[in-house]
Amino acid sequence: MPGFGKFKVQHRPERQARNPRTGETVTVAAVRKLVYQPAKVVKDALNEVADAASNAVVTGQARVKKPTGKAGGDRAKATERAS
Repeated sequence: MPGFGKFKVQHRPERQARNPRTGETVTVAAVRKLVYQPAKVVKDALNEVADAASNAVVTGQARVKKPTGKAGGDRAKATERAS
């Protein structure tokens, strides 16, 4: 799709890693990894949405659902009705 971004191939060389369970050093094979690089238009659109959301939180305009105080919410009510 034009204007959406592009995919690139990154080459990751062979490296040494450690098995956390045994502490043994192992060799991780070299790989080619596919990565996505968004277009500037997509990045700008995402940043506008993120900026609007963070501004709403800072100014107190963000709505947060208040907890009901009951564990299980609607499932607990349904269980009570079924009993």
